[in-house]
Amino acid sequence: MMGDAAQPKGKPAKPPRAAARPKSRAFRWTIRLLFVALSLMITRGVLQTPEIRAMLDDGVATVLAVLAKERAQQDAMAGAARLEEMQDSAPRQAPAPEMFEDRVAVRRSESPAGPRRLTGPVEAVIAGNAFMLGGVPVVLDSLVCAAPDTEAGRRATDGLEELTRAQDLRCTVTGAAGEHAVRATCMLKGEGDLALAMQADRLCDAD
Repeated sequence: MMGDAAQPKGKPAKPPRAAARPKSRAFRWTIRLLFVALSLMITRGVLQTPEIRAMLDDGVATVLAVLAKERAQQDAMAGAARLEEMQDSAPRQAPAPEMFEDRVAVRRSESPAGPRRLTGPVEAVIAGNAFMLGGVPVVLDSLVCAAPDTEAGRRATDGLEELTRAQDLRCTVTGAAGEHAVRATCMLKGEGDLALAMQADRLCDAD
């Protein structure tokens, strides 16, 4: 009891205040504009003048520009940080498969050295003797077909689509057929040479 009476009466001491955060430039501009607008509102009718309206519009535009600039800088810094984290955490890419390297070499070389092979299903038929295989334009070697815009060419195109439907071709590149295309002999699974099959159906002729 005596100890309680000895304690000084009054409100407990307040904890020290945290240091105030520095105000940004946009915040200071906003305060200035609000002060100007408040002063003008005290004297009624002043806001109706074009000069005051123009001044307020310029001030608002300046504040918006400053805010947009600060936001863009923050977004750029955040994006750079995320990109750096992704690069640090991304796994190393494995080297491309050997078949892919062969395809690139064939597409860039006008005279491929040694046999090159392309395998897989036909992705698209271009003409009676041309199609896409593994992203590479392939022209059947030793086979001549009519132009695709003619009746005979359309029959040849339809015939090639029918022969290669649901088939995995095995093609051996024999040379270049332009900047990106290659010439090749192709084998059908269980049906022999594709060019000979087109000739047997009288869709195209031998070259």
